[in-house]
Amino acid sequence: MKIADTLIVMISDMHSGGSTALFPPRTFGDENQNHTPTTQQLRIYDVWKKCYQYAAGARRGKRLIVVHNGDATEGLHHNTIQVSLMSKNTQAAAHTELMDEFLRAVEFDRSGGDLLYYTRGTETHVGDIENDIARDLGAEQRDEKIFVWDHLTLNVNGRLLWYLHHGKRAGDGANEGNALRNSLRDIYWNCQKVGQAPPDVVTTSHVHTPTTCVYSARANEGGEWHEIRGIILPSWQEKTRFAKEKMPFARNEIGGCFLEISAAGSIGKPKFILKETEKSEVVLT
Repeated sequence: MKIADTLIVMISDMHSGGSTALFPPRTFGDENQNHTPTTQQLRIYDVWKKCYQYAAGARRGKRLIVVHNGDATEGLHHNTIQVSLMSKNTQAAAHTELMDEFLRAVEFDRSGGDLLYYTRGTETHVGDIENDIARDLGAEQRDEKIFVWDHLTLNVNGRLLWYLHHGKRAGDGANEGNALRNSLRDIYWNCQKVGQAPPDVVTTSHVHTPTTCVYSARANEGGEWHEIRGIILPSWQEKTRFAKEKMPFARNEIGGCFLEISAAGSIGKPKFILKETEKSEVVLT
């Protein structure tokens, strides 16, 4: 990859087609079904605009890498009725429209070195549709006819980045971040066992709760310390009935995450842009 100051835009869990997820700001559908976005979905879309407006400014003078880290569409699962679009192809079309809007707004330019990647999400949600989405949007190709990655590994200005959809939960209350930090420790020492370079950043998704922490260690006395930053990405979907049943007290936050890596390899702190809690969502007694 070209050595240049780089902004990495990290988006995940758009769950396009879900009735509680980000939706295009217009009536959208196919010959069998149309959907007009709800007030809830329009509030999520406002955060979408804030994210691409921030990215458009922050990427000036920088190369741009965009990673969608799994669960592009909602699919049909668990006998859910919480879908706005019943066809997986129409869900994919809604996702593609939103991502195309984002890429145009941030002036994504492949000829200038900008890159787009897709990782594979949960099969229950996406089946194999993410490969078609990634291909249609011009994402980087992993293999012949394969445009989606199970474990995406990037070397950005000498820094090693891992992207996987599934990972540890964020944790609850005072224990938030502990499981993530422990997983970073395990990754570091497992890499040491086989003589593999440990990553500098590990980014996962799936649990919809944005979290970040750092694990530091050194393999030998007198050796250099190595830091691994862990990031769990937020989603673009409010809780469904299924999620409320399975994780009733877990936080669920909407938004995106941005990470800058300088040409010299300096890693900045991740910046999250998140949807604010609406007063109407808080029950007062």
